[in-house]
Amino acid sequence: MSATAISPVAAVPTVRRRRVARLHARIGTAGMVAVAFLAVVALAAILAPLIAPNPNAEDLLNITAGPSLGHPLGTDELGRNLLSRLIWGARTSLLGPLIVIGAATGVAVPVAAVAGWRGGAVDLAISRLLDLMFAFPGLLLAILVVALYGTGLVPCSIALAISYMPWIARVARSGIVRERHKPYIAAAEVQGVSGFAICVRHLIPNISSIIWSQVTISFGYALVDLAALSFLGLNIQPPTSDWGVMVNNENALLDGHPVEVLYPCLLIVLCVTAVTYVGNRLASEEERRAR
Repeated sequence: MSATAISPVAAVPTVRRRRVARLHARIGTAGMVAVAFLAVVALAAILAPLIAPNPNAEDLLNITAGPSLGHPLGTDELGRNLLSRLIWGARTSLLGPLIVIGAATGVAVPVAAVAGWRGGAVDLAISRLLDLMFAFPGLLLAILVVALYGTGLVPCSIALAISYMPWIARVARSGIVRERHKPYIAAAEVQGVSGFAICVRHLIPNISSIIWSQVTISFGYALVDLAALSFLGLNIQPPTSDWGVMVNNENALLDGHPVEVLYPCLLIVLCVTAVTYVGNRLASEEERRAR
């Protein structure tokens, strides 16, 4: 009796397949569709110099033209390719939220670790400080920063990062407090492991899924906030391609060409919906596991 040869690849799932299967189990099929959509948008933004022509190139012979082979989504009032502007606009529209959430998380997690690990007066002081930060609107802070340092992506991103930090810190602190009193932490302390090492090696990695769920949801909110600031003329400035800048095109509406505004609005809504759905599914899964 001859044994059937089994390919190692078929017999043992790859690490990537395991991760995809684990993610699919947590967020479901709709969540995977949302992730795929976000991946396509992000890939298009990264490859914009290769797949999209100059977004500011004007074709004066095809002003406010409809879809065609050369302009798949048509052109705006200056003859600029709308599809190209949408692809290039994805770069700033996605980069801004990444800066906001990256900076906020980089500060929030260490602050939460100190509060959750030390407890007592330290935890109380940090919690009261976070409560004060909750009371200050992020968009108002961004407007104040722009008034002091001028318009641009960096000032707006830093201001929003400050306003988003307490939200991430609160979620991370609650997870750390819950993990702080588990037996494996006590065992590590008995062995003489320092508090810093325990936080870095055990506490923070074990609550990373909770942090990721909050970060994912916050990313969608940051995208909307930055688009709103661009719409108000405080963030990205024309003629740079940005979804918020494209939405602020009253000439298109007055001239009877609403599609120029509809496309970026649709992309913002779809991206925020996809990110928020994935974040909510991750949060729901964490709540189910915690019970």
